[in-house]
Amino acid sequence: MVKRPTPGARLRAFRAEHGLTGIALAERLNCTKSTVSYWEAGRTPLPWTTCLALEAAYGLSAQWLAAGEGPMWLVPGRRKLKPSKGLQIIPFLNGQLGFSEDGTVIPPHPESPGLALSPSLLQEVAGDPPPAGGDLYLWRVTDSAMEPLLPIGAWVLLDVSNQSPDSLVQNAIYLVRSGRSQVPCLRRVARDPLSGGLLLGTDTHGKAPQRIPADTAKNKSVVLGRAIWVGIALS
Repeated sequence: MVKRPTPGARLRAFRAEHGLTGIALAERLNCTKSTVSYWEAGRTPLPWTTCLALEAAYGLSAQWLAAGEGPMWLVPGRRKLKPSKGLQIIPFLNGQLGFSEDGTVIPPHPESPGLALSPSLLQEVAGDPPPAGGDLYLWRVTDSAMEPLLPIGAWVLLDVSNQSPDSLVQNAIYLVRSGRSQVPCLRRVARDPLSGGLLLGTDTHGKAPQRIPADTAKNKSVVLGRAIWVGIALS
């Protein structure tokens, strides 16, 4: 297939190759035909959760759709997850739409893709008792700032239950957002003992941490969740 330069163009190419009308695709994604048209025209960003939904439903690579990387279709044999009894479904959050301006989680659609984890694993990685089901989400690493610990493409389990400044674990990895309009990212967070503010650091050698003033650090929209488990995506 000819290389498509934008997510919208790739979405349109997929729809044409699969023989789907805009209405049919909209019904499958539980959105309007206008929404699909806006995505294809590039008028609104294509959400990562939508890419994952298409991956789960059709075998279309979410990474190809979002970034044009890798093959268009997944390796034959991969199927949509069918969890067995006793497994807890942990949904994926989207970088653009996962959090409101005030830091509140915007839950994905109930039929959005998720990963099934066993209660015993959750207890092991998150403590006993683990956070409530609605406080756990999966986040995909999209930058190299925390390599090699968090390589691009790794899945990170987030606990978003309580991220007040008083409860922060020094030098632990958190999902943070330095401004309300910024896309969240994973950084190592420490409290500055002199100013009372926060230091958002990376694992890149020689790179100075970003300083967040104490008054800004109190805002719940800055520190969004703590990373409690990492799963490396295998090709």
